[in-house]
Amino acid sequence: MKTFLWLVLISVTATVGASAASAAQSGLPTAITLPPLPHSTKGYELYSWRSDGRWQFALMTATNRLKSVAEITTGVNTADGWVRLSADSLEGLNQHLRRVPPTDEGVFWIGEKLANAH
Repeated sequence: MKTFLWLVLISVTATVGASAASAAQSGLPTAITLPPLPHSTKGYELYSWRSDGRWQFALMTATNRLKSVAEITTGVNTADGWVRLSADSLEGLNQHLRRVPPTDEGVFWIGEKLANAH
């Protein structure tokens, strides 16, 4: 499962990276480099769901507790200690994923459970 997740994330990163390269060649503005996210002993959780026909994403600090659907889908964005960042595009998601420290436990993708709870 972890291998599959990393393959999906690598694929998303490669796709978004290619579109960023073509944006740079076309003279369009490029993304701003943001500082790395804080270290998370348990890694990060990535939630995905569809809302009004569009994919939405939330990257959150992994914990041992269950998070409510409201906390995931409407929480306040923060990256100071405890992390919750939202994105409504693959480009935004990729920007958040690039900030995850390489030494962390990883990113665990949680999508189906949230979709069933909605």
